[in-house]
Amino acid sequence: MTEQTATRTTPYTSFFRRGRLPAILAGTLFLSPLTLPADDVVGEYRTQYEHIRVVQVTDGLRHPWSLAFLPDGRMLVTEREGRLHAVENGEKTEVSGLPDDILATGQGGLMEVLAHY
Repeated sequence: MTEQTATRTTPYTSFFRRGRLPAILAGTLFLSPLTLPADDVVGEYRTQYEHIRVVQVTDGLRHPWSLAFLPDGRMLVTEREGRLHAVENGEKTEVSGLPDDILATGQGGLMEVLAHY
């Protein structure tokens, strides 16, 4: 008797296989409501489906890990070492009030941020 493997196909299967999800995620990330000068463009890429423009929104981050966009246009950025920054118009401000005991070893550290509003 041979073993058969069932392949489950969903409406999203072909969507993921064609590479559209990465293009949409990248477009969402890089085409966020941030208004930046043209000199901040560090690269432009054309895929089969989208045109992606990469811009630098700030500098001086060691291990940026997660982003959350706020309704007022600011962006929250976590750094794996345990820092949280609010970025607005290219300027970053460290957010206080995080726990002191964030352990950044291996795959651990301050990983995700999610804005609730």
